[in-house]
Amino acid sequence: MGALTSGHRTGGAVGRAVVAGLVLLALLTAAAAGAAAQPVELEYWHFYAGLFAEMHDELVKEFNEAHPHIRVRPVYGGSTWTMRDKLTVALSAGRGPDVASIDQFWIAQLASGGYVVPVEEFFDKTPGFDAGDILPVYWETARYRGRIWSMPFAASTVGLYYNEDLMRSLGLTEKDVPRTWSELVELGSRVLQDHPNERIWILDVPTTAQTGVVYYFLLTLWQRHGDMFADDYRSVVFHSQEGVETLAFWQDMVRKGLIDLHRPDRAWESGRALFHIQSSARILSAYANLPFEFGMAPLPYEKERVTGIGGRNLAILTDDPVKQEAAWTFIVWMTNGENNRRWSERTGYSPLRRSSYASAAFQELLRADPRVETALHEMLYARPRPNIAAYGDASRVLGEAVERALYFDLDPAAVLQEAAAEANAVIQRYGEDGP
Repeated sequence: MGALTSGHRTGGAVGRAVVAGLVLLALLTAAAAGAAAQPVELEYWHFYAGLFAEMHDELVKEFNEAHPHIRVRPVYGGSTWTMRDKLTVALSAGRGPDVASIDQFWIAQLASGGYVVPVEEFFDKTPGFDAGDILPVYWETARYRGRIWSMPFAASTVGLYYNEDLMRSLGLTEKDVPRTWSELVELGSRVLQDHPNERIWILDVPTTAQTGVVYYFLLTLWQRHGDMFADDYRSVVFHSQEGVETLAFWQDMVRKGLIDLHRPDRAWESGRALFHIQSSARILSAYANLPFEFGMAPLPYEKERVTGIGGRNLAILTDDPVKQEAAWTFIVWMTNGENNRRWSERTGYSPLRRSSYASAAFQELLRADPRVETALHEMLYARPRPNIAAYGDASRVLGEAVERALYFDLDPAAVLQEAAAEANAVIQRYGEDGP
């Protein structure tokens, strides 16, 4: 009896142990399943604001809904002027985002600092991904030291907007839209002379460092066969004769009243600016509901027809392999043919993909709005900014110098010479030796 009792107790203990083990296994399995069900969280920094932010955030929301295993949390990083500094400081402290929308020329600084993962590493691992579908000029904005570090997302050119309503009121037609800078100076001077008592701003263009004057100055420097850097990228050459002539030309437009440094911030939107130089990305978005009709023409040129290519790329900034895969999934979705076409149709940014451009929907848009076609055609003359690590800081030096020269009417040669010395010191700190 005792033996039976003892055995019964032992069996009960074993049974309870087995049950407890099964319960523990079930709990662990459930915990593992719950952990597996948790989405991969990605912090995503961008610098879209206003209407662009609304359209951009809609895409991110759609991605999250279509990919329950990934959760992208968008964070506004500030303006283009401030986000680069904020991003590099955060990354150097190990607190940066997992993925970010970046200005194209940031990639060299991020790559040289070891903060970014080359997206080309994911190309062959992604079924159906066709790098050849993206036009080569866009890949150039992402290339540094022979590798592709970021994914083009939004690309634009710079063109000349013109106020059709204001032109008609001045007795001008589309044939009067200037194709060269000399024609713009001649036409603008005549308008100011013939209408001395009317508030008309001839040319609305950024004139301060913070609003990006360096970009527009650089385009006109390229048009005069000048450049920012020497061929080996170890020094700047913007203080050359071509640079001095370019800055003197900008100052001359200010002195003649063609560029009014005291015009309001939204002179173009007010309807009182005749011409406006700005990114083509605003055609179908920021300028879609202006209270006047406007057209788009190529950027006026001097010796050579050159415009710029600007926009945003997407970069992977995390060293976590799981998050890297999730970030790449996000990037591929944001830039696929359909989404790229939708983004272009709603903003004015140029399609990245041949397939997007050739789609029936986009071809219909081109037929309906010749301004978009004009902007796209300018890509034939678009030149990307140099992808070297020192570009951002060196260009900031140049932009501040141009601003000082315009607002204080300083000697262009002296201003550029001083800026060149400062920019060369920047290059030495980076130890630059080419893109």
